[in-house]
Amino acid sequence: MIRLENVTKSYDRKIAVDAISLEVQEGSLFGLIGPNGAGKTTTLKMLATLVKPDRGLLTIAGHDLATDARHVRRRLGYMPDTFGTFPGLSCTDYLEFFGRIYGLHGRHLEERVRAVLDLTDLGGVRDELTSALSMGMKQRLSLAKTLLHDPDILVLDEPASGLDPRARIEIRSLLKELGKMGKTIVISSHILADLEEICSSVGILEEGRVVWHGHLRDAVETTVDTPARVRLRVDESDVERAEALLGKLDLVSNLKRDGDRFEAETRSGRTNDVLQALIEARIEILAFNQAKVDLESIFLHRTRGIVS
Repeated sequence: MIRLENVTKSYDRKIAVDAISLEVQEGSLFGLIGPNGAGKTTTLKMLATLVKPDRGLLTIAGHDLATDARHVRRRLGYMPDTFGTFPGLSCTDYLEFFGRIYGLHGRHLEERVRAVLDLTDLGGVRDELTSALSMGMKQRLSLAKTLLHDPDILVLDEPASGLDPRARIEIRSLLKELGKMGKTIVISSHILADLEEICSSVGILEEGRVVWHGHLRDAVETTVDTPARVRLRVDESDVERAEALLGKLDLVSNLKRDGDRFEAETRSGRTNDVLQALIEARIEILAFNQAKVDLESIFLHRTRGIVS
């Protein structure tokens, strides 16, 4: 559906995107993550046909964005990371204004405005001024505007930025619903927990380059060298022996003790070895668990934390 091949974009002498290659399957929800300055927004703007790449090939549904941007725009909805307020316009006025830009008129425009207001749960504020909306409602209105012409491809830049927890949950639920409707969605966010819940695949950018991309399950399976957090509790009579044993194991680091409870780091693939060592020493284990490898740990493992 979406393909980038060796795409490069520079601003003056600064390379924002450096020969990246990515592929997003039709109907998937693809998360684009990376530190500030990694090239996420520039990549999304190129997908939205707002910025032209210096080099490389960028296609959507087989259409080259360099030669057939007009066709792609009919199928694509872009939501920027900022909401531009329009003083004096109600939510309905705002949507009708953009609907006409999309070429909608008359009854069809009225039906689409009503549909996106209902979908984003904004029907109750349809006559409210856009400048009076909360941040969460502004983000939902921006998404409603993006959906007006019923695009099957959505490019969303930080849709949950600045939102409180409830508003984030609402946006996340809405994105899940759009995914069920068959939309192909590319989304960037700094809130990794949100992306982990809704995305089927991710791309990680750093310094304008792709350092990893693929299905989330593949990232978890291949991140075996990531330090994993292990928590355990032993019988009070075995506390001293357990502490001594864990302290001697080479595969255990950052050991901490709180009464009969221990916390330590090991490698994701070696937690069973820790458990086996405790069992062989006949230490009575009351609780043992490992924090799962999540998107945050994958991100930290795959990036170097370079400040640009």
